[in-house]
Amino acid sequence: MVALLLSLALVALSLCSLRAALVALPNLQLDTPVVPAVDAAGGALTPRGRVLLVVIDGLRADVAAQLPFLGVLAGRGARVELSAEMPTFSSAQYVAMLTGVSPRDSGVRTNTRLARTPLDNVPRRLRIDGRRAVEIGDQVDWWQRIFGADFGATAVVAPDALVGETARLTSRADLAVVHICGVDHEGHRVGAASPAYRAAARDADDKTRELARAWGWPTATIVVLSDHGHVPAGGHGGDEPGVRGTWLVASGPGIKSGARTSGARMIDIAPTLAALLGTAAPATAQGRTLVDLLALPPQTRTDVMAADRDRIARSVTTAETRRHTLLNDERSARAPRAAALLVLLAVAGFGLWRASRPAWLGVMAGVATLLLTVVAFAVRHERLSFS
Repeated sequence: MVALLLSLALVALSLCSLRAALVALPNLQLDTPVVPAVDAAGGALTPRGRVLLVVIDGLRADVAAQLPFLGVLAGRGARVELSAEMPTFSSAQYVAMLTGVSPRDSGVRTNTRLARTPLDNVPRRLRIDGRRAVEIGDQVDWWQRIFGADFGATAVVAPDALVGETARLTSRADLAVVHICGVDHEGHRVGAASPAYRAAARDADDKTRELARAWGWPTATIVVLSDHGHVPAGGHGGDEPGVRGTWLVASGPGIKSGARTSGARMIDIAPTLAALLGTAAPATAQGRTLVDLLALPPQTRTDVMAADRDRIARSVTTAETRRHTLLNDERSARAPRAAALLVLLAVAGFGLWRASRPAWLGVMAGVATLLLTVVAFAVRHERLSFS
């Protein structure tokens, strides 16, 4: 009887593995950040500016490189090879993008159980300075749920109304974040190798051109990037090159024409935006200012880099100390879990020892079903990944 139950359990496990993985995703989240929520120290080192930040969700770097208006921006301004943080889920990247804190330490690692982050962030810096940041998107309200009142206004509108509503909402904004979701939608629906995905990318490029003109480019600064890419069959979350390797282009006042940078991370965006806006970088940002993109006098560049070193050293040291405490708590919980597992294995082993030949065949059928599921997954997706 025990062997029969074990075989049934193995069959059920093989059939429900995807559901189990999805149910486990919320457990990646932390209730509070590893790093403490503190305010920025010191003032701005760069002059004030206005920035339009366009986030084209899910647009692969190789597809972005073929789009005409993004090519114009890169040609007249800067292009960056950017790496998304792990895991490559959207909300984890939004937090890294505006706080400069990696998902490991921000605690925001998936798109489940979204809540307001207490971490210092670029919109919050502007609000404290008496300035204004707004966000508008065409599908989700996640920015409002994550950053709350740090944005002076947020809105979700129909895709066809995005450009017009953006022009209306952002006329008095210092930072405008515009979130275009159509590319990501098609990536999940039919995959990144599909004609529909490339059509959505061209549409996003056209919308970016209209948004830039409404913002005042080229006499006003625009930064465009993607939070992650997609695997050809559709999906993200893992570390595949087409998913984690993403991109940024920027043009306008404050951007050095012809600048090219590689090795940048999503956590570098927050301090870079802060420098373009002329506000203090978020206090716990772990990223560096991408000074090679910025048109800065030599002394200002030196001052920014020195401030980066001090801030990063403080943030990294604090995070390492707090992670060490969490790891000690985790180690102390391993012994009772290991004991419970040993008891279960002992019961299962005793059941198999006493089992009849038909029961053994049932167990082997369950194991074979599980192995076939793994093989089928490997053939279909090539690797085990969140994507």
